[in-house]
Amino acid sequence: MINRQAQISDVFLYVVIALVISIMAVLSLKILQEFNSKYDMNTDQTNAFSSALTAVGNFDYFQIIILGGMIISLIVSSFYIKSHPAFFWINLILLLAGFVVVPVMSNVLTEVMDADDFATPSASFPITAYLRDNWPSIVAIMGFIFLVSLYGKRFFNSGGGGVYG
Repeated sequence: MINRQAQISDVFLYVVIALVISIMAVLSLKILQEFNSKYDMNTDQTNAFSSALTAVGNFDYFQIIILGGMIISLIVSSFYIKSHPAFFWINLILLLAGFVVVPVMSNVLTEVMDADDFATPSASFPITAYLRDNWPSIVAIMGFIFLVSLYGKRFFNSGGGGVYG
């Protein structure tokens, strides 16, 4: 990547990544459950499918790891960037504009997870459902953390990416 630094778009990148992983996990669990129930398998195949079902079920915990990793990467990368305070307003406007997109993505995932065909596998992902229902709040908190760590270092007058007068 060319000159990859923290940007306000990284906050929304989390939502896109979480959306794709959530849909993939629900769809994978649905396929595995359908395949497991329709075919007779020997012991080794049953054990393999049991392991696969467990692995896909653990994608629910992966959502928390992604969220924590994104928050940590935002803080660390934004703290070491030189930025002029005049760009605060541009980033704030972009953050507010992004709040139009986040509920739409949340609704897309809600529609997928609440569909009749996916009701059973979706019940295996309570953490994903909780995060999905609170995506606007999570993005607001992540955006606030980003803006404070990017522009607040000027007021704390500590190392980081430099201080603009």
